Order: sequence, then structure tokens, then C-alpha cells
Amino acid sequence: MLTLGAPPAVAAGETTPLLVPMVPVTGFWSTEHSISRTALAAALAGTGASPRRVYAAAEDLPSLAAFLGVTPGANVRALAPADVRAHVAASPSSLGIVRAEDVGPKVQALAVGGVSLFGGSRARSLDAWPLLVPEAATARPSTFNPAVVWTIAAGGDVNLERSVYRKAVLEKRGPGYPWNGGFARVTSRYCCGVPGMTIMRAATVSGTRGAVRTLLRRADIALVNLEGPAPDNHTFHADGFTFTIDPA
Repeated sequence: MLTLGAPPAVAAGETTPLLVPMVPVTGFWSTEHSISRTALAAALAGTGASPRRVYAAAEDLPSLAAFLGVTPGANVRALAPADVRAHVAASPSSLGIVRAEDVGPKVQALAVGGVSLFGGSRARSLDAWPLLVPEAATARPSTFNPAVVWTIAAGGDVNLERSVYRKAVLEKRGPGYPWNGGFARVTSRYCCGVPGMTIMRAATVSGTRGAVRTLLRRADIALVNLEGPAPDNHTFHADGFTFTIDPA
């Protein structure tokens, strides 16, 4: 049985220990976006029939385990932060746990209990973050400051010609149509794209209309690649790989 712990009580005359924000991470291409504190504790304890491989920052692993009320299982490896990121990037199904300041672009930071320190909907202070672990006396001081974190949302291959132009302009769905996209469930795939991953063949809409717009609006900086020229003498193309975009 797992017993979730809490930061140790401070006795009279003692100073409050500094707290370090720890963040669970997966590989960049993982479809996992969130984990509960209970599931994180179970992963660190190595419970279940097939324990998940976990890589944790060595300097904070004892404090993290005590905070979650577990003993690290045989599935856990204590490594330097850079090695945690490297192992998780190479194995998207594994789980890493590093300090917030050690999260890098090769990994995906997970939300914990619906709260995230990264992304457009991130927590703007550490008050709401559920993984504030007492800093070990021998560890380096934490340098993470959520007040200076910013988010960039980058989209690729935006094409306002062909079917998008037909629906937005010719069918009069309006200029907001291209940004109304939501989520979809992939129903079939085929092999193979780069880097050796399967490619979507078909999908069905699953809801959350306007998710594309929300993603871009919540970012501090948003940019997309406009996939095509926008000359004054544009011409509508229904299909194919020749297209010109109406500058309006």
C-alpha cells in the first residue's frame, strides 16, 4: 500500500527547508500529458505486474521518495539530470523525474493532477504545484522561477488554399474556420515516416472545438509556417501541389 507523504514538520528553532519543484517528464513524442500524484508514487515504488522504467535525478531522489511516502523500486535508476533526459528521449514509454530548471526541449513535461508548470495554461507561481520537495542539504540551490518562464506555440505547414479556402471563403464558413480545429482520434495508421514512426491514415473528430485557437492564444509567442505564397494575383486551386494564398 502506498502512503503519500508530506513535507517534514519543522521543529521549534529550525528553519523551513527550501522547496524544489520536481517535474515528471516523458519523451517528446509521447502521447502522455498528465499523471496523478498517486500514479507517480506507484511508478517510483515499482508496483504492479510490469513496473515502468523510471529515471530520477540522483540528488533529489531520496527527498522525492520520502515526500511521496515510498521506497524506490528496482525499476528506478538514479542519474544526473542530463542522463535522465537522454534516457527518456530514447525511450518515450519510460518516465523521468527532474527539477523544473532541468526540463529541456527533448522531453515533455507532464502535468501533475491537472496542474502544469509549462505550456500556455501553466501555473504562474509555485503555490499550486503539487511536487515541491524539500531540498537536500548537499544539493545545488534551485533556480526555477515561473515568473520568467514563457511559452512559444509553433505550428507547421498552414495552407490557406485548396479545401481550407473552399470551406472558409467559397462555402462562407468565415475566416475563423481554420482555427476552429479540435481533437481527433486516430483510427488507422500506416508505416512509416520520420523518425521511423507510423503515419496517420484516418481519424475521427472527438471534440474540443477551437483547441487550435486556444493553444495559440495562450502562448506568449505564437507563430506558424505559412505553406505557400500570397501574391495579389492569387488563383484558387482545388487540389494538387500548386497553390497561391489570398493575402486577405
